Amino acid sequence: MKTGFLVLCSILLCFSCKRDVDKEELEAELLTLHQNLIRAHLTNDPGLSVQNLSENFASVKNGNITFPDREEILSGITDYVSNTTFSEYRDLQEPVVGLSEDGTVGWIIARVSVSGIRKLNDGTTREVSFICSWMTLYRRIQGSWVTEAEVSTFGSD
Repeated sequence: MKTGFLVLCSILLCFSCKRDVDKEELEAELLTLHQNLIRAHLTNDPGLSVQNLSENFASVKNGNITFPDREEILSGITDYVSNTTFSEYRDLQEPVVGLSEDGTVGWIIARVSVSGIRKLNDGTTREVSFICSWMTLYRRIQGSWVTEAEVSTFGSD
């Protein structure tokens, strides 16, 4: 009887133990994802922008809610990045990083300044200059962050 009681107590103790969440490490991972997005623009590597998109990714932009798939986003970002030479793509302030208590949901709120030259279809170029702010929501699945949603706003300098 004592042995059964000890086994039961041991099992309950194991299930009641919660793994501590290393919030600093998780926040650093989220900041790396943000830095990869900036690097994707500066180095013309659009694949960095879509590598961790959820199958149910939601985008909120210009008053619209859409659910573009990875190929749609990759096509759009490839066209944009391939035809734009960025002279600037930088944080205007330190990104805000947040995490749920259990470390399974995280977010980044960012504000960047962007400038460069874009080649248009007719062969001409035009200057690109804007400020963009966004919030990206991530979910942690099997040890990796997945991008669930992004809400963005655009303005001028």
